[in-house]
Amino acid sequence: MTDVRADVLKMTIELCKYPSTLDHPDQLQAVIDYTVAQLKDLPRGTITHFNSNNKPAIVYSLRGNKHAKLILNAHLDVVPARTAQFEPFEKDGRLYCRGSQDMKGAAAILIRLAQELAQLPEPPDVNFQFVTDEEIGGMHGTNYILNEGFTCDFFITAEPTDLNICNLHKGASPIDVIVHGVPAHGSRPWLGRNPLHTLRDGLIALEKAYPTPDEEAFVTTCVPTIINGGNAGNRIMEELVMHLDIRRVPNESSAEVLAKVSA
Repeated sequence: MTDVRADVLKMTIELCKYPSTLDHPDQLQAVIDYTVAQLKDLPRGTITHFNSNNKPAIVYSLRGNKHAKLILNAHLDVVPARTAQFEPFEKDGRLYCRGSQDMKGAAAILIRLAQELAQLPEPPDVNFQFVTDEEIGGMHGTNYILNEGFTCDFFITAEPTDLNICNLHKGASPIDVIVHGVPAHGSRPWLGRNPLHTLRDGLIALEKAYPTPDEEAFVTTCVPTIINGGNAGNRIMEELVMHLDIRRVPNESSAEVLAKVSA
């Protein structure tokens, strides 16, 4: 038997070298191709390919069935980073690279597990999913595969949780807020209405509605992440758009969140 730790480390490094971000669809395909290469010659199992909205994914089934007792899931896409952050390096027994924890290290473990289980005369009833759109919601990855009829009795995603079992998490309810203004020349601000002023007042109110919690509080959070607007340095903008990354707890519905943000 080969050194499991060495195998996992090697695969993690190889996976991390792919800048598999939303704006690099070729790299999303490349990291899936790498994964397929690790699985395609195993003595047992079948690989099913998917592609929805240029988001490739695969299911590796040990028994070749759509419904399994267990599904193990990993995503191979990562959030954007500087070019240098896709160059893995080790320091003090740790591997540093974009995606090493979230979650290509776990993906490498699942690949290695699949390789091991495929050698058994009677492998367990397990399907492995590898997807490439988790960071933007999973609608064209895990959700798409579900709608294609791949189901299970129990589902585990190998997201990093400091080795704790996480059986509940917040739902994503992102909102884009459009704030309208009245354009005017920067030298005559009294002739216009600056949407930044409206945004300022709204953000103060929003922070009161959704104050930043401490780490242990399981509450809805509302975090401004992107603001776009304006096309000239001497002109009040006509409108701006702010993106809110909202993570809501189960007892607060999307409609309730929307109403609070709108207010």
